[in-house]
Amino acid sequence: DIYRLVICNGEMYVASYCDDLYRFSLSEVDPDKAVHASPLNSDFYQDDIEGLVICPINNNIIFVLSQEKGLVELNRHTGRTRTLISLEENVFPTNLACSKDVVWLTTTHGLYSYDMSEGSHSCFVRDAEDRYSLSDNFTTSLLVTDDGRSIWVGTASGGVNVYNSDSEDFKKYYLMEGN
Repeated sequence: DIYRLVICNGEMYVASYCDDLYRFSLSEVDPDKAVHASPLNSDFYQDDIEGLVICPINNNIIFVLSQEKGLVELNRHTGRTRTLISLEENVFPTNLACSKDVVWLTTTHGLYSYDMSEGSHSCFVRDAEDRYSLSDNFTTSLLVTDDGRSIWVGTASGGVNVYNSDSEDFKKYYLMEGN
């Protein structure tokens, strides 16, 4: 039931589906034996973790995207957590990615960004009156380009959207069957 995992400085963090978040040292793992790991802390007990990302500017921090708590900052050394974005009750997280200074999360109600330097967040949603807005609020996947200037966002029924951080708008690409 391994759902998400991330490796940082010889440690692996593993999110078990609807269970908890675990940490263990890779140097202590024998590939032929079962790994016995204890939960990292009780903050994520029976929570659905949809994403784990190492902070690009401070590898002591892991960003955790959880159904119960939203976007959470986890200090790897102290185990302390801090909620950065709380999601409304009917909004479910689906994915997480990070650029140099922004954490991006997809949800069933739009694309969220958390600016690490400002400590603020934004939510991008579909606006029928704005052709440069998201094509669909149910965002499912994302990819941040290496330079962090373009965010590719997959949606449930609105194709792929590309957010350009310079122009702050979305371009849309739709899949078509056939040639």
